[in-house]
Amino acid sequence: MIHSGEVLTIADATERQHLHSGLPAAPFELVEAICTDPLNLNGWWVGDMHAIWYCDGETIKPVAGCDYTPGFADGVGEAARFCQVNGLVCTTRDRKRLYVSDKYNNRIRCIEIDRREVSTIAGSGAECDDDGLCLEAGVTAPGQIAFDRSPLVEPESVLWIVGRGLRRCDMKAGNITSAWCNFNSPGSTRAFHTCI
Repeated sequence: MIHSGEVLTIADATERQHLHSGLPAAPFELVEAICTDPLNLNGWWVGDMHAIWYCDGETIKPVAGCDYTPGFADGVGEAARFCQVNGLVCTTRDRKRLYVSDKYNNRIRCIEIDRREVSTIAGSGAECDDDGLCLEAGVTAPGQIAFDRSPLVEPESVLWIVGRGLRRCDMKAGNITSAWCNFNSPGSTRAFHTCI
């Protein structure tokens, strides 16, 4: 399917029904993020509202969160809570972790894939963009996230976060810094803090 270059409609979000004959009805409501599985050409994770699902080409399974219950809670599987999943990225070296931008909780979360265990790795939850330690710094309305692929950093140790600005989360050093910020307020300008 995916490796052939064929484009398929998996689910129609407005009808909440499956359109491809091989999979059961898709539970998706508002898909905001998708991430491919580095070990399965037909596999991908889907961030839909307040939940994350895994599609392996034959089945669709819940991973974490609950589509109809927004909130904030670390935990296992459906006990975890998100408030609009807006970005996903998976570790490619070992496929052990899936990172999630949790938009309205102003946080970055991590799912240990085998255990479906969700923990918070960055963001204080406050609506601010202060630099600092990962769990004390602000990451307002995080959107897309990606690993820094530069040969100058340890693989999969730095996440770039797009929100009101571009934020750099160095998981090894345990801090978040601004590459640039646009605070969307009258008279604000972009302030470049570091070089990318």
